[in-house]
Amino acid sequence: MSSKRRLLIVLLLYIVLVAVAESLPHFAESLNLKEDIAREIAALTPLLLTTIVVSAIFHFSHEQAEAVITFMSSLGVQSRVRILPSADTYRTLRESALTASHRLYTSYFGGQPPTGKPEEKRLYQRTIASLHKKRPNVQVKRIVLLTRENLPWIQRLAAAMAGAENASLAVYCPSDGHGLPLSLQLVDQRRAILVNPTEKPAGALRDIMILDSQAVELLDGYYSRIWSASRQVVLKGNLRQAEMARLTELASPDKGLDDDE
Repeated sequence: MSSKRRLLIVLLLYIVLVAVAESLPHFAESLNLKEDIAREIAALTPLLLTTIVVSAIFHFSHEQAEAVITFMSSLGVQSRVRILPSADTYRTLRESALTASHRLYTSYFGGQPPTGKPEEKRLYQRTIASLHKKRPNVQVKRIVLLTRENLPWIQRLAAAMAGAENASLAVYCPSDGHGLPLSLQLVDQRRAILVNPTEKPAGALRDIMILDSQAVELLDGYYSRIWSASRQVVLKGNLRQAEMARLTELASPDKGLDDDE
């Protein structure tokens, strides 16, 4: 099973199980359990969540993963997880970005710059490209995939973000034999959007919006790992010229993108 699908399963199971766990105190009360027993149930809940989720990572098949998504849709957690058609994704991403009060983290792992159709995609990119200037109270972090096609765009982004203390940019260099990370957006500590985590075609129900602070916290750790594994070319407005020069070298025609030592 791919790392993307494993992460997706973990997030969906976690949200479902948290919803179940939240109902345990009411369940205990309805059974007239003693207060100490109710506390024991509450104490065991994190262990139960961890055990089930870890087991799922290693034992779920592709078909079972799809079944988790279907099952989740039938539960009362729809308000926390919304499946978006691709036609609505960039409008939703833009609207979410504009609601950020203190942070906006994004990642983009497309092999080409996001300058083509649809128009909503271009409008979203223009919005987040200028957000650090229009909203100086919002910390903006961006991760972009290094390809030869993306390099000129990356250079423009770095130049635009240089000098802004609330702006940082990292560039992810791919390696042979490793799948690409998830493209996602994190808004404050309350919202996450996963863009096409299952690699379905345009027009399909494929993107996921999560409105759950605990699930967003899990994705914080995921984003931090990708950030740490990337080349940080702008850190709080500080343009690192040596890193930019290294990216240019890595993207040159006579140098493989995975040859960095």
